[in-house]
Amino acid sequence: MIIDFLIKRLWKDSIRNILFCIILFYPLIEIIFYLKDIPLGEKVYYPDYSFFLMCNTAGTGHMFQALLLWFMPIYCLVLTADDCIEDYNLGLRNVIISKIGKKKYVQSHLAKSFIYTFILVLGALVINLVMVHIIFAGGQFSPFADEGNFASLFYQWEVNHTLLTNILFLIITAFMCGLIAMVGTINAIMIHNKKIVYGVTMVFWFIPFLQKKSLMYLFQPHSEYVLDTLLPIGVTVSCVYIVYILFGYFKEVHFGKTTI
Repeated sequence: MIIDFLIKRLWKDSIRNILFCIILFYPLIEIIFYLKDIPLGEKVYYPDYSFFLMCNTAGTGHMFQALLLWFMPIYCLVLTADDCIEDYNLGLRNVIISKIGKKKYVQSHLAKSFIYTFILVLGALVINLVMVHIIFAGGQFSPFADEGNFASLFYQWEVNHTLLTNILFLIITAFMCGLIAMVGTINAIMIHNKKIVYGVTMVFWFIPFLQKKSLMYLFQPHSEYVLDTLLPIGVTVSCVYIVYILFGYFKEVHFGKTTI
């Protein structure tokens, strides 16, 4: 399959391999900051409250989450979209299109970017979740002062099903990262100019981040935000990304030039 070929080609680049491994194991670094406080008499967090997406690490200003999630479009572009720009600059794009067709070329790159990014982010968060359950097994401390005062039925469900909540939010996070990877890829296919591609893709990511009802809310389980807040954010941002991806897809497949 063409997707297999494209993913295998990514693995031939040592820089991409290094970045892949860094992202895959990066969430584990935060565990060190939980561990260093234990000898000082700090209480051990309940495993699910030590999860990476909880943003609990005191004194860091959520630095660990910011470094991963704020700059996710850049990581996605390096990992899954730069090869589209390389194909264009090296003149390989038309060679590949002549063999498989433009429709399949665009579809394969979009599928590759989503699958690759989704699995990477999902894997990184699952590894972190498994490790906190192993390392902090038996921990009882909760960062929430009073879990008896439930802000909503959804929050009550989160407190009663902490592991399921973390799994739900890590899937949502991986899905949104997969979508922004597709946005970056369709930009790379349409625009070809690396600086513009990176700039436009970051705008698509940061505008929802900077809204009053921020996209970041979707990446934080056990928060005060209720479904009435979270669902509109997720649906709106997803729809905007999907419509833009479809626009770029039809533009390239049905109206774009085949030759360079």
